[in-house]
Amino acid sequence: MVSRKRKEWGLVAGGVALLLGACAPRVAVRDESAEAGLGVVRTLVEAFNRHEPAQMAALVHEDFEYLSVDGKTVSVDAVGREALKQSMTGYFASVRDVESVIEHATVTGPYVAIRERVSWTGKSGRRSQAALGVYEVREGLVKRVWYYPAVEQSKAAP
Repeated sequence: MVSRKRKEWGLVAGGVALLLGACAPRVAVRDESAEAGLGVVRTLVEAFNRHEPAQMAALVHEDFEYLSVDGKTVSVDAVGREALKQSMTGYFASVRDVESVIEHATVTGPYVAIRERVSWTGKSGRRSQAALGVYEVREGLVKRVWYYPAVEQSKAAP
């Protein structure tokens, strides 16, 4: 027979263990699909920074859509791999030193939302602006992108 004192200490020890377990930091479960989606977006930005339209096109679905969101208006800027490739070829020819940095990213299911800082040299010198973009990644390729209006650096303080 267990003594009463021993039984009480057993309950106290069990309660402390339960309490410590409840207060312990949660270990994040690794979501490989989320990591993969973010990896695709990062790889696309890297291809953008190298000014490689063909590599960018290889990272999107055949029926890819690039959409610009401005208030209640959503415009379709490019549909398909070839349209993206042609658009980026012209863009890189006109803005030769453009580069992008992902400042923040979050992933929810197939959606990767980023805050991106793009900089380039314009007629008045070096310029920079930030924008929000949401990438839909399906089957390891970007299916759709929504971009919101860019904000000049002086107005985009974190």
